[in-house]
Amino acid sequence: QALRDKTWSFDDLMANVSPFFVPTLETNSKTHDTDWDTVIELAVYHGIMPLLYRTLRSTAETHTVPPAVMSRLRLLYLAHAAASEYQVTQLLEIVGCLAAGGVDCINVKGPGLARQAFGDTALRRSNDLDILCRFDDLARAHDVLMSMGFRPGMGGPAKPHDPRSRQRIYHRKSILLEVHWGIPWNREPYPDLTEDVWQHRTTISVGEGQTSIPSPED
Repeated sequence: QALRDKTWSFDDLMANVSPFFVPTLETNSKTHDTDWDTVIELAVYHGIMPLLYRTLRSTAETHTVPPAVMSRLRLLYLAHAAASEYQVTQLLEIVGCLAAGGVDCINVKGPGLARQAFGDTALRRSNDLDILCRFDDLARAHDVLMSMGFRPGMGGPAKPHDPRSRQRIYHRKSILLEVHWGIPWNREPYPDLTEDVWQHRTTISVGEGQTSIPSPED
């Protein structure tokens, strides 16, 4: 209902849960009166549900959170963690196959960013996978992805390709993959930062493998 009414903003959400995120703040004496249904709904909507669960779990001894709320958050977190693990395995397969086909790539956003920022790929929601390739490797990358069972587009009606977007979208079952060759992709007239990303990239461990990601500075 809160999402339909737009009666709660992100600031409202944080105001309701901030005592749990910042231990120095005093917990509201009416913790049990907190509208937890709305808190959870908005946490999912804003993509911070895993962080909310981890924080509430770590402060469970000093703050009162209804057991039913923790149980619900735990189930949501476990489902999200399973989906994140699946994404990681798909990413490593893509990166490995592209490397075998002579295509260098960088994972942008997604599991790599979650691992870099939070130390845990399950703590950041990602709806798709994004990789950066060099423009000269696009044709080779296309062939590799097609051989893996990916198909161009999002699985729905075909849309005209906008060359300014500097990306191609592929899909395979439940996985959406965006192949980029420029940063920022469609935000002219800002400068193209792609070469800086290639020069500064770093390697990070995700799941049972490794992938290149942009440096923290980038």
